[in-house]
Amino acid sequence: MVELDSHTLFEGSTVTGKYYIIALDVDRWVKFLSDIEEVTGGDVVFMWGSTWEEDSNTVLEVLGVEKRWSYIPISREDVGLVTWKMRSVRPVVESLNASKVVWVEDDLEGDAFEWANERGSMLAVAPDRESGLSDSEMRKVLSFLKGS
Repeated sequence: MVELDSHTLFEGSTVTGKYYIIALDVDRWVKFLSDIEEVTGGDVVFMWGSTWEEDSNTVLEVLGVEKRWSYIPISREDVGLVTWKMRSVRPVVESLNASKVVWVEDDLEGDAFEWANERGSMLAVAPDRESGLSDSEMRKVLSFLKGS
């Protein structure tokens, strides 16, 4: 891990052996997570939908977030489906009995947005893979959670 100003460059390998590099604007992300906690009154569950499994929490360590998130195991067998993570994510979301759900995933397709619209009280956000979640997308998430 190398810190550059307010950005952290994290390098490592996942349990699957795939190498990855993540560049994060740490201050921005910590504030965003804090804003979500504030808007929801702490009544929020953060989950990863990831093939990284437990390695997903390594990103949180980089951010300085002490709370570990549970994760939804994603099967690599689903690669090739339209929104390939949806087969794993959907049953978990349906079982949560949550009043609101936000799904942030850089690989969402039309089927995921249709599901979010059909389900109601669900927001699907597909950030750009290169630049990540934008400020406007963060505002959209917070506005959705506030109910405005």
